[in-house]
Amino acid sequence: GIASLTQQNRPLQVNVPSESKLEVIAVNGKTLLSVDVSGNRSISLKKIPNGKYIAKVVGANGKLLLKKAIAIK
Repeated sequence: GIASLTQQNRPLQVNVPSESKLEVIAVNGKTLLSVDVSGNRSISLKKIPNGKYIAKVVGANGKLLLKKAIAIK
């Protein structure tokens, strides 16, 4: 299975084949959001300020499944 991430501005739509962790990381390296995800989930970003971020999906084994630049405006 392939992990996918689609952004509709504030919500992030995450689709993962198995139990994983979604992280949203600021450009300074600070993790702003870390949430367990499985299957198809919509994750609200409304607590995160506008700006550019890196979204990462990490599998249960610690393997990086997906890394994507996102912009919140």
